[in-house]
Amino acid sequence: MPRMQTQIKSRPCERSATSEARLFRLLGEIAAAGPAGHAIGLHIGFNWPRYMLQAYSREWQDIYAREGFVAQDPTVVWGFSNTGWVRWSDIAALGSPEVMARAAEHGCRFGCTVAIAGAATRTIASFAHDARDFTDPEITSIAAMVRELHDLTEDDAALPPAIRSRLAQMSVRRAPA
Repeated sequence: MPRMQTQIKSRPCERSATSEARLFRLLGEIAAAGPAGHAIGLHIGFNWPRYMLQAYSREWQDIYAREGFVAQDPTVVWGFSNTGWVRWSDIAALGSPEVMARAAEHGCRFGCTVAIAGAATRTIASFAHDARDFTDPEITSIAAMVRELHDLTEDDAALPPAIRSRLAQMSVRRAPA
């Protein structure tokens, strides 16, 4: 049975002018959380994320896209079926073993996945480490950051233009409007 945490505690978040500064700081914290990169499908609707943020190597991103790994990726399979967090080592058997083996070849040897289910959308985020598994406190912190990012960006229309613009610039691809 995979070792996973289903409850993710939120950090307090406010939706005001200060939330814009908070969001930019949060994005920086998230970028530092995965030494070997991360991928965040932020607010996935029917099948497409509103924003797709990736910080894996360009080579790995290209291989992943070219090989169509998304449908076989254990982190995605788990993220659509669960909420909470889990280590990659606990879910490797859920999809194609080739996905995790190829990820390891590109420095993504260890990792964790966080899945958040909101009222209308879901966020799935994976963070990679090249040298070791994340500790429980590290994953708990990552999960809280992902929860806060999900909450702060839930109402896209209410986001300040600077935030929407920054998220769109950071996004690998943006869902059609």
